[in-house]
Amino acid sequence: MLEYSLRLAAALQALGVRVTIARGERKGRLSVCAVAAQARALKPDIVHVQYPMARYGSSLMPHWVAQLPRCRTVVTLHEFSQAHLLRRIAGLAFSRADALVFTNAFERAAFGRWYPWSRGRGHVIPIGSNIPWLSAQGARDRDEVCYFGLIRPDKGSGTLSRSGPAGGGLGTAIALSGTGRGSLWGSALTASRYGKRRVGCRV
Repeated sequence: MLEYSLRLAAALQALGVRVTIARGERKGRLSVCAVAAQARALKPDIVHVQYPMARYGSSLMPHWVAQLPRCRTVVTLHEFSQAHLLRRIAGLAFSRADALVFTNAFERAAFGRWYPWSRGRGHVIPIGSNIPWLSAQGARDRDEVCYFGLIRPDKGSGTLSRSGPAGGGLGTAIALSGTGRGSLWGSALTASRYGKRRVGCRV
């Protein structure tokens, strides 16, 4: 997620926007006061919070930062639909943000069901916008599928499975690339879908 923040900062800077990444640390520990002090000094037009991130752990710091006075806030939420019940309840702190960003319509709808008053401020920016475009080098293997993200039923992997040999789509080989806990689910999906055909799963 830090890479996402760095790419977002670089994209905004390329447009002429002055961007500062607040680490939110004081003496090596997460600190709301440190972020608040930086916000008072910089007087930013917008404070952007991304949640969750591994470095936050169970800290409520991002929830407090989203409440900073005299600051317009934009919150990017990842995987809200998969969050623990307590994290979903804590999402109340983000529901009054000036704008909410989700990586797909499914997540936006999930948050909207919990906090219906936020629906008019939710926006979808596909996670693919974080991946730099590279021109193909050499011939393309049309039997290889690269799937970016967590491999789970609600992340489009059903569509992926239906594109296989039984559906008249892919040939006899599939290479599946994914990340996170869902990769084990993805391995089971491809194995059951393609049987003894040549299957690869890169995590």
